[in-house]
Amino acid sequence: MIIRFTVLGPPVPQGSMYSPKGTTKMLHSKKGKGRTVAQWRKEAKEVAFLAMRGKKLIDGPVSVQVTFYLKRPASKPDDLFPSRKPDLDKLCRALGDALEGVVITQDSRIVHWYASKWYADAHSQGITCSVIEVTEVGEG
Repeated sequence: MIIRFTVLGPPVPQGSMYSPKGTTKMLHSKKGKGRTVAQWRKEAKEVAFLAMRGKKLIDGPVSVQVTFYLKRPASKPDDLFPSRKPDLDKLCRALGDALEGVVITQDSRIVHWYASKWYADAHSQGITCSVIEVTEVGEG
């Protein structure tokens, strides 16, 4: 089974975890402007749910291919690649959490990541978005 969907708007990375001095509680850092990672994950879940069209959750290994299209910062008009924040791995972590319970039973089912980030103005008609494809991987 292959599930394809696009989440419109700029992707939001999963926050870093940190432990405040003297505590054992882990907290998410809250950096950035605009929507939160929780809001982005909610939007991604909604679009993924529609893409599933009533199909059963995948409870086996999957491959996830994703391209994140980011807004080019005005301060970097000549950069070819978005080699600055947000971190690609943190974007993938947010997506993995969004897929859980909607497309896949657990994000630990992801066995392959094919991820990239590009500037939207050069590759997606200027539209910031995340283009996602989840493919069930056969075992054996």
